[in-house]
Order: sequence, then structure tokens, then C-alpha cells
Amino acid sequence: MMFNQMDEIQRLMEGPTEPPRFSLAVLELKPFGDLSLYAKRLRDVIFAGVELSYREDFNKEELDSSNVPHWFRVVTDQYHEHGVDLADDIKKGRNRYYEIYYDEDDWDVQEWLFCFDPECRNWKWWDLTIVDDQTLFLWIDTSGEPVIACQELRWAAFVSGAEVAHDLVFQSKEIWSQQSSIGIKR
Repeated sequence: MMFNQMDEIQRLMEGPTEPPRFSLAVLELKPFGDLSLYAKRLRDVIFAGVELSYREDFNKEELDSSNVPHWFRVVTDQYHEHGVDLADDIKKGRNRYYEIYYDEDDWDVQEWLFCFDPECRNWKWWDLTIVDDQTLFLWIDTSGEPVIACQELRWAAFVSGAEVAHDLVFQSKEIWSQQSSIGIKR
């Protein structure tokens, strides 16, 4: 299935304008702090990677990271530098990621950005919705693939301030239609 780049970017910025054609994969998220702030952070950082995937040549050594939010570059590349001031929920989310994925190497921004190579990325952003006062659903389109590599999504989810990011599960489009988008830039 071919994806329309403007559709994906529009969904990130404004939310979907039509229902999905198929079931979507869902990452259930429970942020440490404010849901709206968390949703904005997550959308901003994923937008940077998605937008890059449509404009950048991935056949070079280093990708343009200028659109990546500063806080994400700091928590990813420069976390151990003295004097770096990060929100507590971002620090907690980063620590939580490494508690769960203790055998993972440290991420750097370039490594994370290269995960958005259109030749390798097998998911597309669909929506971020509010389930209740503690839970969000990150909806992604996998074109029906039952298993996808998405550790870059987990990293972004945790360092945006998540305490929990459950494994991907498939949900019906009817469940999506009953929830409200959060963090959109309208």
C-alpha cells in the first residue's frame, strides 16, 4: 500500500480527516504528567522524524536534525552533560525506558532519525487519542503487518514522559472513532 506523505503529516498536525481503511496497531501509553503536554511533545518529536523521511536523502552519513525538538536532542544525545535542565517527566520516562529495555544501547539522534528511512520504516502515524484521564492510545498504520520494528516509537514515547508504553496490539477502527485526538496543532 502506498502512503500519501501529506496525509501522514496532516494527521500529525491536525488529526485524521477520515476513518482508517483497516484496523490499526495501538501503543497504549500512560504518561507521568499532564496528558496534553505529553501529547504535544510526542507529536512534535514524531513530526520531526516523519517530515524528515519525506524530504531527506537517507544515503548520506548524517541527517539534518535541526527540526528535532531541543529537549529530545538533549535527552537523547547529551543527557549526561552537567547543567542540562530537563522536565522531571522526561527524565523519568528516559529512566523507565532503560529499566524495561536494560540491554539496549544508548540512542543518539542520528540513529533515531535513520529509523525514519522510508525504505525501512513500515509504519505510518495515524493518531494520538485520549482514552481516560491517565491513558492515551498512539495509533499507527502498519498496512496489516502483524509484527513491525518500532523501537524508535517506544523511545520517543518514553522520553516524551511515559511511565508505560505497552506492546503494540491491533484495535478496530470503531474503537478509534469513539476517541478524541489530543495534542493536535489546530
